[in-house]
Amino acid sequence: MPPFAILYNDHPSRLTPRQAFYLWSGLQLELDDFIGAADGEEALIEITSMALPRIARIYETTEFRRRMAASAQTLIERLHSGHFDALARTTSEEVLLVMAINRVAEILADMPDTLLYDGIDSDIPVVDEDDVDIEFLHDLVLADSDVPLLYNPAIDGAERDPAIMARFDAYLHSNDWFTTKI
Repeated sequence: MPPFAILYNDHPSRLTPRQAFYLWSGLQLELDDFIGAADGEEALIEITSMALPRIARIYETTEFRRRMAASAQTLIERLHSGHFDALARTTSEEVLLVMAINRVAEILADMPDTLLYDGIDSDIPVVDEDDVDIEFLHDLVLADSDVPLLYNPAIDGAERDPAIMARFDAYLHSNDWFTTKI
């Protein structure tokens, strides 16, 4: 496990060691699921598909799943290196951050006293009340992102309209998710 207490202690991004750990944990789970889905494991195909924005599901292929797994691995490596200031550089990476945060939120909501990864996070001190606030983490990681709009069914189809897409700061069509935007 990366030394989050060292990497993210007083980090300029304001990401705390525990928040970095939460992101890392969620991304590890997403990576494993996308690898399994790309290998054809039906249960994992269903899990990854349901976690994706609805408008992306029709474009989900084996190659798409492999690329999402590669994006998750890239995010894990950036997080491990302490380079959070430019953590997400593509829409796929931003979507994976949303998925990872949602996954950790579900785990903590279902089992509030659960420590992820067999108690490893018990060694990471709580900095303040924002440190364990998943909504704060979501806002911190996705402060300037239009990606949460992908989860709004009211905009389904907008990804195919160039005039609408010109107003957004993200490549919302899943064919473009792997294009570097930063």
